[in-house]
Amino acid sequence: MFGTGEAAGAVDGRYNVLLLGGDSGAGRIGLRPDSIQLASVDAETGRSVLFGFSRETENIHFRRGSVMAGLMPEGWTCGDECLLNALYTWGHDHADRFPAGTKDPGLLATREAVESLTGLDIQYYVLVDLKGFSSIVDAIGGLDITVQRRTPIGGNATPIRGYIEPGVQHLDGYHALWYARSRVGSTNYERMARQRCVVTALVRQMDPKTVLLHFGAIAQASKGLFRTDIPQAALADLADVAVKTKQEKITSVNFVPPLIKPWDYDPEVVRSTVAKAIAAADAPPGQKASATTSATGKATSGTASPTPKATKPAVMERPGTDPDANTTDLGSVCAAG
Repeated sequence: MFGTGEAAGAVDGRYNVLLLGGDSGAGRIGLRPDSIQLASVDAETGRSVLFGFSRETENIHFRRGSVMAGLMPEGWTCGDECLLNALYTWGHDHADRFPAGTKDPGLLATREAVESLTGLDIQYYVLVDLKGFSSIVDAIGGLDITVQRRTPIGGNATPIRGYIEPGVQHLDGYHALWYARSRVGSTNYERMARQRCVVTALVRQMDPKTVLLHFGAIAQASKGLFRTDIPQAALADLADVAVKTKQEKITSVNFVPPLIKPWDYDPEVVRSTVAKAIAAADAPPGQKASATTSATGKATSGTASPTPKATKPAVMERPGTDPDANTTDLGSVCAAG
């Protein structure tokens, strides 16, 4: 899974890792990441902020001098056909337009989009193929999740085959994957919140003891599941940071309404919110209350600007109804025990 090459150093004291979850299974043309998140981790303390982006984010302008700025000088701005998650497929469909030696054009396009949105330099990426996600959950014996509301299994093109009930649940791989991906009766924003919960539960519960006890099963389940450009040379330093991260709370910001409308937003709002969230995470405990940003991106103190009324269909105007989306400490809400 880990290749060769030199380790990338922290930038401004942080490691920024792009986390993508997609499904390249049957019936899908190419891979479009359903989950797009950026983990920004303090290289010294391990304090982390998880930034989530709606796959429907539009109107992306790339950094000057980037590969994508050269390919799209006017930006990724063709409306509903130009969504953030579609950049991955676009990159592979136009691989011949990328510089020679580009290993993954779709990844490069997506990475540069998220760099432009956040203003952060990304050192590494990890892509998880969701069709195999359930196997890794089964390999560690399942996940403890605090389920906030009844979540359908199935739906849309298939019949609903059951439900994941509210409360503290120990979910096997099949049910954990459905909890992360279920669409019926919820918005994409609520689905993003559930995905963050599953990721957080996996981080919390995949401790060294669990890994050692289930190493064989994890190794077998991981084949073809993950792709990353993290080299072996970086593992020692990143492992030290990971140990610290597991001892800290994971805060998050989701770039969805009411903070922004993914189809019509001010890029400066996104970048300034990223900067404030990182500053709040790094601040001494006594100073955090004045700068904390919630998982929906809404400041917990100070004066917030009113959010214009959305113009998309009503289903797009229902963010924040999932309690999972209204906390800065994902571990306290999403991971049981």
